[in-house]
Amino acid sequence: IAIGAWWGGFPERRYPMVELIAHEATHSWVLPHAEPMWNEPIATYLGIMVGRRMGLPEAEETLRRQIERARRHDPDLTAVDPQAAGAPRDLIWGKSYFVFEELERLHGPGSMAKYFVAKRALVPVGRRTYTMDDCVAVWSRAVGEDLFPWFVSLGFDVSAARTDLAG
Repeated sequence: IAIGAWWGGFPERRYPMVELIAHEATHSWVLPHAEPMWNEPIATYLGIMVGRRMGLPEAEETLRRQIERARRHDPDLTAVDPQAAGAPRDLIWGKSYFVFEELERLHGPGSMAKYFVAKRALVPVGRRTYTMDDCVAVWSRAVGEDLFPWFVSLGFDVSAARTDLAG
């Protein structure tokens, strides 16, 4: 928190501290299985959402700016797999935010919360791995729709055949 206060200019600038605290709190939700590729983006996204709920304009600007940066690498956000070796950081983060925003739009506010509830119910603590295929299977169960085709349409290399959590 002290580093965040120094780095983010708190208390003069509230938003960076709000995002930081929410980000770090989110990491406790993902354990013991961190999201592949999304461990940091999902935590920052939830920090952005807290800023949004508090009415801090920097939150919306952060989200917009990062999605815009992703579009420089993948204009329609449908061609480049953010999991691919060498995928640019801006693409990974911005495309992640785009996916989270679309899931909230398509499946209603709270779909992120539904995902974490489903993950806790479906993924045993002792599971050895948690892959992107597993992640999409959990999202699918959380929202009650097979999301594998949707993720594939966005350029993700995911398959229900590679996870035992689908279905």
